[in-house]
Amino acid sequence: MLLPKALSNHNAILLQSEAQEWGPKPFKFFNFWLEKEGFDDLVKDTLQTQRLSGHRRGIGGILYDSKIAIKDWARANCYDSRNKISKLESQIHEMELEIQSGGQH
Repeated sequence: MLLPKALSNHNAILLQSEAQEWGPKPFKFFNFWLEKEGFDDLVKDTLQTQRLSGHRRGIGGILYDSKIAIKDWARANCYDSRNKISKLESQIHEMELEIQSGGQH
């Protein structure tokens, strides 16, 4: 079976596969979010809300609440790049399979 070639001009060949559960994917921050309208207000509002809540959870709590707010904001504003990238990689892989099969896919 040929695997997608997202970062190379060669296809990897899958010889053996075992399912691995690595847990949730890590949070990714994209620098272009800093330039989007509303991002600064989101961060300010998140910090203000946490300050006014009276819960003293430390830097870990601040980062966790900020991460949740940023993820929600990104999804609501169509900046969910992970899904877009995955969709595009699938489309590219389908095109590659069709080309490799001589258009008979």
